[in-house]
Amino acid sequence: MWLATLLVAHLTTTVLSCTPITPLNIHGPSIALTLPPTTTTPPAPELVDYHDDVLRTRATDPERGTIKHPNDDDVPLQHSAMELKRDQALPPVERAPRLLPSLFDLFRPLNLHSWTANSLPALSAEKDVHGIRNPKFLMVLSPPVSWTFCEPLCGIGDQAVDTDDAKENASEDIKQALVAAFERAHLHVPADSQVVVQYDPKSTMIDEFGEFFDRTGYRYQLRGLSVAYKVHRNATNVPIPHTVELSAKLISNQSIRVVDAERVAREVYQLLSLVGAYFAKPVEVVAG
Repeated sequence: MWLATLLVAHLTTTVLSCTPITPLNIHGPSIALTLPPTTTTPPAPELVDYHDDVLRTRATDPERGTIKHPNDDDVPLQHSAMELKRDQALPPVERAPRLLPSLFDLFRPLNLHSWTANSLPALSAEKDVHGIRNPKFLMVLSPPVSWTFCEPLCGIGDQAVDTDDAKENASEDIKQALVAAFERAHLHVPADSQVVVQYDPKSTMIDEFGEFFDRTGYRYQLRGLSVAYKVHRNATNVPIPHTVELSAKLISNQSIRVVDAERVAREVYQLLSLVGAYFAKPVEVVAG
């Protein structure tokens, strides 16, 4: 009993010794509200180009963010494949980079043959197993001026003196064209070969000689270096195409494939056209 009395007395003394609580005066002066302290906004990060070890910013080049190449604006900075730069990664050695599929793989164009010299042998493959000996090249053409003559004493310009001179001029041009044609076709001329030209020139009076006609009533007109037309005395305003036929036979103990002979014929056509031959049709190859 005496212990409880002592405890109550102690608590009473403690409570009475505390500082009294002052009530809040809600009618007093208002308290000013303040915003929290402002912080400085950090600057926006610069746009940096990591294509080189030296940082390039927009301040250097506003358009591209890089320093332009001194020689060409469109040339990118070059790096070795084994260099590691910023923002770069090399694929694992054991796994090569894969290419993404493309719609172009589904719609590839057709592989069409082109009409070139390389495709012509393929088109004539059925002839490759056949060979001809002593091929003869048949030509129908308007002759160059130098392959013609006029007699008596009516020749002009490059016309030959007589029929033998005209034959010699034609033979020399054709032989040289054949040799060059073999070389251009990547073929070898047989060592024991010879060329025999069959050509029978007629007297040809060219209109530049004057207002005359030959014994047959014709005179001839030029087209460039070729004697290409003739007119009759009764119809001088009606030119008629003038052509002659000749042949060149390659005599040899060796045979030549038909496809190779045709290649040579095409080259002969081109080469003789340069000296004034005006062909009426392609050169034909037959067995001699």
